[in-house]
Amino acid sequence: WSDDQLKDHINVAMNEAEVLMDVPVMPIKRKEKHPFDRELYVSFIHIMTNFGPISQIDKLCIQSSNNKNIFEIPPDWIEAARFFQKQINVIPLTVVGATGISSGQPTGAAGLAFIAAMNGGIDWVPSYWEVEYTTGVCNAEGQVPVIVNELIGAIAAIDLLGNLGPQNLNTSVSVSHDGISQSSSNPGPAIYQTRIGELMGKRDDYVKRIRRIFYNKYFMTNI
Repeated sequence: WSDDQLKDHINVAMNEAEVLMDVPVMPIKRKEKHPFDRELYVSFIHIMTNFGPISQIDKLCIQSSNNKNIFEIPPDWIEAARFFQKQINVIPLTVVGATGISSGQPTGAAGLAFIAAMNGGIDWVPSYWEVEYTTGVCNAEGQVPVIVNELIGAIAAIDLLGNLGPQNLNTSVSVSHDGISQSSSNPGPAIYQTRIGELMGKRDDYVKRIRRIFYNKYFMTNI
């Protein structure tokens, strides 16, 4: 295979890894809307995105039905500790509000308007929050985690060895001359089956470990 053909095999292996992990490898920009739920609102705006893991929040805002931004959440308020589990929380605390000590930076009255935004009797509003975010196991091209890189390499190697095996057609070879003979046998098309089996076990183990990081077995919600 040429270098370009090997790159094609690696790209196919990367796509297969994304399907097995259910996690994008390269950064992908996404935009979606979520409803306003009072119970989630009082829980520091608990939002679960449809895709993950989240590597970056580009914008979180309240948007009207005609796509006008009513209020955009300041980036400093967004809690990123649970991005790997597709969870977004908003903690509208500033240095002044939490400790009474000035940070030297103007904060304005946006926090008060945000906290008092939904003190009325509304419990649920569809398509209230708009989230623009980036998903992927890396935020920059070429910075794939080692375990994901090993998974892609294992998948590509399985594909390459599977194509090489059938080229070894003969299972036995014999040579005779003037009463002297020599014979040898080999696995034939199954010459790489042992290595392929090892790589398949390695692949399945990596997929389980990666999915364990980004997914939960039990899902809970509110009623």
